Amino acid sequence: CQGGVDVSGLNENLESVDNPGIFFAGELVDIDGRCVGYNLQWAWSGGAVAGTAAAEKSVRRKRTDAK
Repeated sequence: CQGGVDVSGLNENLESVDNPGIFFAGELVDIDGRCVGYNLQWAWSGGAVAGTAAAEKSVRRKRTDAK
């Protein structure tokens, strides 16, 4: 398969550079491992990175909105 979001369009937290606040992970990102298991590891690790970053951004936004 081919396709997915090009990694050059994402920052280190897997957030879209062009559309901040949108995070991508797993099969949505154009990454391909060579051997069995690497794609699964990427999906889990990428999900952890993107999910943590999205949650942190949400908390910061709520704190800012509350002021």
